[in-house]
Amino acid sequence: MAGQLFGPDFMKKLEYLATIARRLFRLKVKSRRRKRIGTGLEFADRRDYEYGDDFRYIDWNFFARMERLLVRLFEEEQEMYVYFLLDLSNSMQTGAPPKLDYARRALAALAYLGLSNLDRISVWTFAEDIGPVLHPKRGKAQIFAITDFLESIAASGSTDFAKSCGSFVSKVARPGLAVVLSDFFDPKGYESGLRTLFHNKFDLFLIHTFSPRDAAPDFLSDVRISDSETGEIRSLTVNSRLREAYEKEFDLYGKALESFAVKHGAGWLSAKTDIPFEELVLRVLRMGEFVG
Repeated sequence: MAGQLFGPDFMKKLEYLATIARRLFRLKVKSRRRKRIGTGLEFADRRDYEYGDDFRYIDWNFFARMERLLVRLFEEEQEMYVYFLLDLSNSMQTGAPPKLDYARRALAALAYLGLSNLDRISVWTFAEDIGPVLHPKRGKAQIFAITDFLESIAASGSTDFAKSCGSFVSKVARPGLAVVLSDFFDPKGYESGLRTLFHNKFDLFLIHTFSPRDAAPDFLSDVRISDSETGEIRSLTVNSRLREAYEKEFDLYGKALESFAVKHGAGWLSAKTDIPFEELVLRVLRMGEFVG
């Protein structure tokens, strides 16, 4: 059963968010399900008849008018596969609340919306490589399997986006929507890994998770700073000038991630952990994700 992260109050918020999602669906009449040309119910186009085509799909009305054999094509709805990629590296354990706790709650809420929409939801964790995986679930009742899984995992190791994303695409048979929840701290960069997802036909949605202290350190003093992933220790004096320079660099880092997302047609949101997770989910809904 769900523990402290996913108690009764959390489940009530999920129902509230699901209600909002249903209202948005009625307003937007939007579906994120993939469509392909097939034999479904929604007419898409016509093409010339070829030997071996099914006679049932010949457009006889058109033939009566034009004496030309055409085959009717239809759009066929396919199930939507949603893959959550959750950063489980040690840097996600920092912050108050820890970034990992915030990301787990946001993930569970978004997964519930997908389950309510009858999408197939799976959760993949990563750090130096792919970690524990929860394979596809479908239907609202599966939220408990997801929350139990999220309660069972813990942060460990350093981040390697390139290796993790490469392993992910090698193990997944069909593309879908890949939702990446991470602080995107990787000394070698996140770009190569995310491009791997993009070039393998995944739709991307990036949720940049960070703490207020990540964005703006709240101290001015002599300090010893330890890298949470590599263990490297540095001594330095944090004065107002250095802190201001750091804040500018962090802001540029976030803007670079947003620019990468826009360039590759990906969704993007910043998720500072002092903002209630339900507000983040509402922002995702307003963007049209997980609706329909």
